[in-house]
Amino acid sequence: MPPSQKRYEACPPEVNLTSIRGAIPKEMFKQNTVRALSYIVRDCCQVAATYLIWTKWVEPTVFPSLEGNMSWFAAMLVRFALWNVYWWAQGMNFTALWVAGGHEAGHGAVSSNKTINEVVGFIFHTFLLVPYHAWRVSHATHHSFTNHLGLDTVFVPKGLSEPMREAIDTAPIVNFLYFFGMLTLGWPLYLAVNIAGQNFGRRTNHFETTSPLFKAKDKWAVIVSNIGIVAMLGLLAVGVNKTSVWNVFAHYGAPYLWTNAWLVYITFMHHHDVRIPHYDDKNFNFVRGALCSVDRDYGWLTNAWLHHINDSHVAHHLFSDMPWFNAIKITPILKQHLGQYYASDNRDMVTQTTESWVKCQYVIPSEGVTYFRN
Repeated sequence: MPPSQKRYEACPPEVNLTSIRGAIPKEMFKQNTVRALSYIVRDCCQVAATYLIWTKWVEPTVFPSLEGNMSWFAAMLVRFALWNVYWWAQGMNFTALWVAGGHEAGHGAVSSNKTINEVVGFIFHTFLLVPYHAWRVSHATHHSFTNHLGLDTVFVPKGLSEPMREAIDTAPIVNFLYFFGMLTLGWPLYLAVNIAGQNFGRRTNHFETTSPLFKAKDKWAVIVSNIGIVAMLGLLAVGVNKTSVWNVFAHYGAPYLWTNAWLVYITFMHHHDVRIPHYDDKNFNFVRGALCSVDRDYGWLTNAWLHHINDSHVAHHLFSDMPWFNAIKITPILKQHLGQYYASDNRDMVTQTTESWVKCQYVIPSEGVTYFRN
């Protein structure tokens, strides 16, 4: 049966966190700070190597040689193609840093030492213009209430739209523009105006201490995050002043946009699938919500490059402080233990993406346990 035809019903009470944890070797939960930091160092080395190869060889050597061997127009096209290869590769490197250096630190998965987690997470998420502590707080809420219709904070599904709006939304060109807009503007808009998040009935963002995303105790964490963002923007401004707008955009800005696209895409695909339910308050519990994640296989290179965030996400939602390099190891155990309640997809990315984007349009909250419709 194709994955798209099988629904994952709400799991019964006997499928609980204790029973799942009991099926997993205890050593999988043990933190290993040295190993975790080694992955982050690897990512930093990849960023540095990609930058040095580009600036010390491609730009000063390859680009000038093009103009002497082909027409101006052909050389321009080749340069543009090479720039896109660089932007994509460095974007992948940045995304890997986002995952291991920021995301996993935010979950306490880098080390059993809280200070190490917070220092590492703050440094690398700030580098990528993420308000680390503010995001950490809202992301923890997402993990606590995944697919809860009233309490989740990420990609909250909309209710049944009016017929005319639905017809407009499903027009091919409009659908494409929405998808492109999500990849390019989705992340900064989520941080700035809470787009695709819960409707709290008032202004919501990741920068104001009074935002409904936070409690009073989070005030200074949000302030520290904002200071970090301002400092990073200041460093970028210095870079523009010392070099040029193009130089900063080409070596940081464009890879940063790729990173935004990847993290929004990965999150969207984890939680948009016609097979998995959303819950009202009466039917929700933590395990049911955690199992509303889909492990997506994007090929061995992408899987490994991005620290398996995409193909071990069920394990991550069940045990978010488990070292990420162990999450992929326990995924086969979870698949066997959970059986019909484990969701995954190993079809090609185009097929997976098209199905999720086209078919996951809205839900009907009054059903209590509701599935995406189109």
